[in-house]
Amino acid sequence: MAQFRMTTILLFVGLSLCFEFAQSELKCMDSPCMTSAECMSSCCYIYQPNGMGTCVDYMYKSCFGPDNGNQCYSSDGCNSGCCKISQPLEYARCVPKLEGQKCLGQEDGDLCYTSEECKSGCCHSRAISWMVPTCVPKRNKNECFGSDYGDLCYLSMQCKSGCCRKNTCKLFAETGRCARRAAEDEFCTKMIHFQVNQHCQCEDGLTCDNSAPGTQRGFCKKPASANKCL
Repeated sequence: MAQFRMTTILLFVGLSLCFEFAQSELKCMDSPCMTSAECMSSCCYIYQPNGMGTCVDYMYKSCFGPDNGNQCYSSDGCNSGCCKISQPLEYARCVPKLEGQKCLGQEDGDLCYTSEECKSGCCHSRAISWMVPTCVPKRNKNECFGSDYGDLCYLSMQCKSGCCRKNTCKLFAETGRCARRAAEDEFCTKMIHFQVNQHCQCEDGLTCDNSAPGTQRGFCKKPASANKCL
């Protein structure tokens, strides 16, 4: 009986140590991550495709892969091996891989976010309002979705700058161009939209002074010299 009790105690201690070790391997808040499984909070938020994410509070922002239903930027980031965009202008999600189903990939016909993902160098959609972009043979760079300044975009997260700016003055324009962040004394917006924006956020070290009631537009100012009356 004493031997059995000792064995039980040792087993319990061993399991406890294993659990503590596993917990210690998980990353703390604000640590870099690629999937939510790496974080103690079970939430990794990634702002740009193929970029490093940050462990955040589970209720704070949308969480990324690798389980079905989680948001994703590549099929490699999903346990199922399939990251799929269901509709334009939305995040892709990990889904069960079905025969004949299109997933995010590199070959012509595969779904895509940016042209950098495609072997052809072109991610394109002829009718962005209803058709999900796919990798296509490269014909005209101006037709391809990219991430550098001036490249076509339909989501701000596609751009290295984090800002997809409207092509025209149309209020509900669905596509834009990747634009640089606003410099000092240039128009800016603090409310960065998921899709396209009328103006971009400020460069690092500047704040968007948009305290005027009823508007989200302002001017980029250095914090110490920000004008509070637009």
